[in-house]
Formats: sequence, structure tokens, C-alpha cells
Amino acid sequence: MAWAMGFVCLAVGLTPILQVGGFLPIAPDSSRWIMVGVGGLFIAGGASLVVGYGLPRGDRPGRLLAWVQYALALIITGLMAATTAWIAFAPGERRFGTNAPFLPGAVVDVAGRVAFGAATVILVAVLLMFAILGARGLRARSE
Repeated sequence: MAWAMGFVCLAVGLTPILQVGGFLPIAPDSSRWIMVGVGGLFIAGGASLVVGYGLPRGDRPGRLLAWVQYALALIITGLMAATTAWIAFAPGERRFGTNAPFLPGAVVDVAGRVAFGAATVILVAVLLMFAILGARGLRARSE
């Protein structure tokens, strides 16, 4: 199942990358770098599924496998933080929606950017935590 889901994630991740590469149609106002980043996020997520659940191992994963898992965790979290940061802080229009009909559109837009800004702060904190704790774990494993 891990391999099947890994291939599904690969297909989903390759779609926006192929669009940016000109192999599939793309909307003219698309942010190409964010499409590549989100595609990479899905590809790394699929790789993480395969590495975490699809590869045989003993009681403890080997050193190389531990390094790959560490790198994938940093890549996934970093790309998530970059995506939410772009939504929150990059110039340009963003379209947010709500089910509250009494809120004006400008308030909804500000609330959306604030929510994604808060998510960015949390994801950067998680990225730093993964980086520090993961590095400590890898160092302890090698000793």
C-alpha cells in the first residue's frame, strides 16, 4: 500500500511540474515557482511514505535510511512553510471565502492572510524543531 500511495503522490506531484515545463496546459496567471514547490511537496511526501512504510528493515532503520527520513522531513516542512508564506506575504490578490455572509470581502482577505501567516510561523518553528532534534538524533545514532 505504501508503494501504491507513493506512486499516487508522485503522479499528483508531477502534474504541476509538467505544467510548468510546458507539457500540460497551465493557466496564464499561475505562479510557476509555487506549482513546482507544491509538486515537490507531493513527491517528497510519496517518497516519505515509501521510505517509512514500504522498505524492509530490522528493529532500527539503518544510518542511510535515517538520513533520508530526516532530509524528507525537512523538505516537506520547508516546502509547506514556503507555500503558506507565499499565500500570506507575497504581493498580489488572494481569494479567500467564508460561509459568513455578513463579513465584507476585505475582512475575509485580511483574515485569510493572517491565518496563513500564523501557519507560516508555526511551520517555521516546526522546521527548526525537526532540524535541531533530528540532527541530535542522528548524531546520537552515530555515536
